[in-house]
Amino acid sequence: MLIGQAHFYKRDLFMALEAFEYVSKIYPNPEAKYGAMIWIVRTNNEIGSFSQSEVIIDNLRTAKDFPKDRYFYRDYAAVSAEYFIKREDYPQAIKNLTKAIALTKNKQVQARFTFVLAQLHEKLGDDKKASQYYSMVPGLHPKYDMVFQAQINSARLFDITTGDSKSIKKKLNKMLKDDKNTEYQDQIYFALAEIAYKEKQTDLALTYLEKSIRTSTLNNNQKAMSYLKRADIHFDITDYPKAQANYDSTMNFLSKDYPNYAQIESKKNSLTGLVNNLNVITLEDSLQALSLMTEEQRNKKIDAIIARVEEEEKRAEEEGFGR
Repeated sequence: MLIGQAHFYKRDLFMALEAFEYVSKIYPNPEAKYGAMIWIVRTNNEIGSFSQSEVIIDNLRTAKDFPKDRYFYRDYAAVSAEYFIKREDYPQAIKNLTKAIALTKNKQVQARFTFVLAQLHEKLGDDKKASQYYSMVPGLHPKYDMVFQAQINSARLFDITTGDSKSIKKKLNKMLKDDKNTEYQDQIYFALAEIAYKEKQTDLALTYLEKSIRTSTLNNNQKAMSYLKRADIHFDITDYPKAQANYDSTMNFLSKDYPNYAQIESKKNSLTGLVNNLNVITLEDSLQALSLMTEEQRNKKIDAIIARVEEEEKRAEEEGFGR
């Protein structure tokens, strides 16, 4: 078993599988046999051999001599949950993961399972349950990274129709001042933006998103999410040029394995065509308007445009130095 586990953690998965299969066939006592079979499921899950996992899960479920020890039932529930997650059968994954949590005494393991349970509810669109489970994670005292992420996710999913958001916002602003969270400020600002937008404070939401983007120096994924959220907001308020610009920025940072990557790219391309047409119309209208002006009026208009461009370039340069 130890040899198989060593191969598993070194990612020598086929070597691990060979070792676990050997144990399950050679050693007749239930603890060794079924312990090895559980590891076979775990390894097949990683390899992607889901049909093999399914057969063994069914065999374990109906085994009459399956060990009565709580840890075996916990591990069986955990690997079954993992299998259903891989197959994107989230209701069954939730069912098994809930059993695994109930059978777990180790707080660190409970925290990890509870965090995943919250993620599954979020995937199913049940933000209320997801937020509840995220809020349970810090009390289990896992490592700080998980505590922080759970707090952020719980705040981000907060339902403003069921409670007062003042305490959530106060907590997030307190987190901004904590030195431990310096590298996470982009995520905190994003959570504040989510709450502001839910409360129909569009300008405030956009301000927080701008701060999220500026403070996101290492986390390209978060920067992509902030640009995407800003793009969606501008799209909702029919500011298509700004929406297109932000979708374009999103694509510069968005991972290609993001679930809706193709849809976002298609939306960006469609908006690019629309904005190009709008720019042509605006240019033609502007040229017609200029042609009707006197020479003095025309020169003043051109000087004003030049001054505005110079001011924008100066501001962009100052912001660049400030980063």
